[in-house]
Amino acid sequence: MKTKRQSGKKNHVIFRVVIAVAVAFALFKGVQMFMQLEAKQAELDALEQRKEIETIYNEEMADKVEDFDENDLEDEAREEGFVGPNDQVLQLVNN
Repeated sequence: MKTKRQSGKKNHVIFRVVIAVAVAFALFKGVQMFMQLEAKQAELDALEQRKEIETIYNEEMADKVEDFDENDLEDEAREEGFVGPNDQVLQLVNN
């Protein structure tokens, strides 16, 4: 028959094991959450940088729209290879 003292020691050991497992689990979850936080912070930094680039681009486009001149648009289109509705297009072919 077990004595009260032996039973108490066994319960004490089980209690310590349970506490150790709980602490290990908490540490593991803490490290895991810290790694997720770092990944999300890097993602946020990249998105903020992209936002800055897009904001600058939008400001440049707003300035172009504000200073819009139809003749400039036509000249730019011709430089890109576009032609007008009544233009004749000649294509050189080498044989």
